[in-house]
Amino acid sequence: AIRLTDEQLKSFDFVIGCLLEYQDLQVMHEFRGVIDKLAGVFSQLRNPAASAYIEFEKAPYYKGIELRDQLLDAIRSRNVLAIQYTTFGRSYPIKHIIDPYLVKEYKIGWYIIGLLHNKQKPVTLALDRIGSIEPVPVDYLENTSLDLKDYFSNFLGITYTQGPVEDIVLQVSPTLANYIKTQHLHASQKIIKEDKTGMRISLKLIV
Repeated sequence: AIRLTDEQLKSFDFVIGCLLEYQDLQVMHEFRGVIDKLAGVFSQLRNPAASAYIEFEKAPYYKGIELRDQLLDAIRSRNVLAIQYTTFGRSYPIKHIIDPYLVKEYKIGWYIIGLLHNKQKPVTLALDRIGSIEPVPVDYLENTSLDLKDYFSNFLGITYTQGPVEDIVLQVSPTLANYIKTQHLHASQKIIKEDKTGMRISLKLIV
C-alpha cells in the first residue's frame, strides 16, 4: 500500500485540481482519460478502503517501447537515423533513412513520425516493427513542412494522408447510435439527424 504524508496529499490535491480545471481545453482532450485515472487513483489514496471496489486497467505491454527514449534523444539532438523496419506481411527488413520529428502514442502502440531523408516525404513507423536504429552522419533536415500540432487532425488513424478535407456523411444503425454518440469516431463528428431509423453524422476528413 502507498502511504503519503498530509503535505504530499495536499500537493497531489492541488495538481489534480489544476488538471481537472483545464481538462476541457482542446489541448488537454488527448489526456482526458489519463486525468480521470489520476483523479481516481488519488481518491483511492485518500480512502484506502475503496480499493476493494475499484480496479484500474493495467498498462499494456508495448513491443518496441524500449526504443522510445533513444528516439526522443535523436529528435532532441537532431540526428538522422537509419532504421531497419519490417512491415506486416514481409519477412525481411527495409532500411529507412529518416529525420525524426515526433514520437506519438496511438491507441495500442507507439510510433515515430518524420521525413524520409532522401525523398523528403512524411513517414510513420511503428516502434514494434523496428529492428535496429543507427545514427547517420548527414545533415539533419529541420521540419519546415509538417504542422505537428494539426498533423493528425484531418484523418483517422496514424498514417499521414494527403488530399483535401471533405465533408463525409455516415448513416449509423440504431443499435450503434449510442456507442457512436459516447465514443466519437473523430473530433469533427456532428449529429445531423437522429430518429428511429438510426443516426446520421458528419465528419470532416481527408478521404
